[in-house]
Amino acid sequence: MVEGLPEVGEFAAAFQEFVRAMTVAARPGDSPFATRLREHLGVDPLELPSTVADFAATDHPNLQLALESVLADAEVLGYAAPQAGFVDVGLSELMAGEATGGPVRMGPVQYTDVQVGDGRVVQCISTGLYLARRDGVPLALVSRKSQTPFGGGNL
Repeated sequence: MVEGLPEVGEFAAAFQEFVRAMTVAARPGDSPFATRLREHLGVDPLELPSTVADFAATDHPNLQLALESVLADAEVLGYAAPQAGFVDVGLSELMAGEATGGPVRMGPVQYTDVQVGDGRVVQCISTGLYLARRDGVPLALVSRKSQTPFGGGNL
């Protein structure tokens, strides 16, 4: 031990406490999505169950037209996340403001134009959070189109 320097164990304990304090200090507050979801749903979304449904990418126009019909007055919020097309970004990630690829931030709603068999083009939401009411009950729905690295994907 060098005179004037703390013992290694004391230094390690102090350093460990410093790292813990910095980790706590670095935690961000609520994501904007968490705040909006709480306001819209009237409760903490973490207390509510959620359901996931996967659809084939070929059903994107059908799903879009159905959502427009059933949730015509929905507010749709956009989000941006690194690698959003390749990593799962669902309600949990929006609430946390963090996904596998990095931070999830508010951004523009992203669309994909899909040509259907009769020559029409249906503009479909690729990534968006729907905030809507159905029969007076608030609901939230995340719509996202994912891709696999070698082509293909799902909704």
